[in-house]
Amino acid sequence: METPNICKEKFISKVAELGYTIRQERDNTFSLNLNEVNSRDIKIRLIVSEPIERRHGSANNTEIKAIGYFKYKILPRDREPNFYVFLFNNKSDNRIEFVIIPFNELKNRLDLSDCVMQNLQETELILWLLPDDYLFEATQISIEGDWWFIAGRMAKNTHWDYTSFLNRWEVLQ
Repeated sequence: METPNICKEKFISKVAELGYTIRQERDNTFSLNLNEVNSRDIKIRLIVSEPIERRHGSANNTEIKAIGYFKYKILPRDREPNFYVFLFNNKSDNRIEFVIIPFNELKNRLDLSDCVMQNLQETELILWLLPDDYLFEATQISIEGDWWFIAGRMAKNTHWDYTSFLNRWEVLQ
């Protein structure tokens, strides 16, 4: 995995390419603005994938193109951003993947998946990118879930399906 600083630079470069000015705040949060009349700031929190260990992959040998493993603390409600951007390395295609998701949508999905460790106020999120570019949440996936929901694509169009947020920069506009 590339270093968090290199990943942050790639994120900043991509945002600048889209025409935004960017200001870094605390907690890896950024404020973006298009510098247009009546343009509002967009708050984004960037979360870079942790290194991947074998235990984060498929127990059934489901083919996985890339894995994003994210651990982060929950921010106080008044500091939550508009969007989260999860960034992970896709060595198969030699590129960085960005998952851009509105905060409220992410919170609903995490609540359904029980990814928040209540006593620690920490969240763990594991995303699997499959060869057909489907992106599924696999944080607490069982062997059966891996087989049916991921490999069998039964997770399509459910709260485990993050495909619609993969590299979708247009949601910021």
